[in-house]
This record gives sequence, C-alpha cells and structure tokens, in this order.
Amino acid sequence: MSNDLISREALYNEIVRLEELARNRVRDTPSSSPCYMRYVAQLNERTALKQLVIDAPVAYPLPKY
Repeated sequence: MSNDLISREALYNEIVRLEELARNRVRDTPSSSPCYMRYVAQLNERTALKQLVIDAPVAYPLPKY
C-alpha cells in the first residue's frame, strides 16, 4: 500500500500561498468592480479552509505488523 496522503504542512503552505494571491487580488481590485465581491468570497473561503486544515485532527496510518 503506497502512502498517497499529502502532509498537513505541505497542504497548509499551498493554501497560504493561494490565500496570499487572493488577498493581493482583492487589494488590487477596485471595490466598484463587478468582480470584487467574488474575489472577497474566494479570499474568505481560502482563509476558512486554512483554519480547517490547522484545526483538523491528524490521521496516522496504522502500523504494519
């Protein structure tokens, strides 16, 4: 059985990277733009996902006997 799980740290770092991109897009988009609220929602989703990853319990594979 291969270990196809991604590490929590790698997942968290990728979400942080995507969150930063979303934050920059919100900051660079005028609030009068039709896309602004969509970008804000995307930033909020990425922030919430980051919190879920950090707060989730860790699942360790069972040892092989």
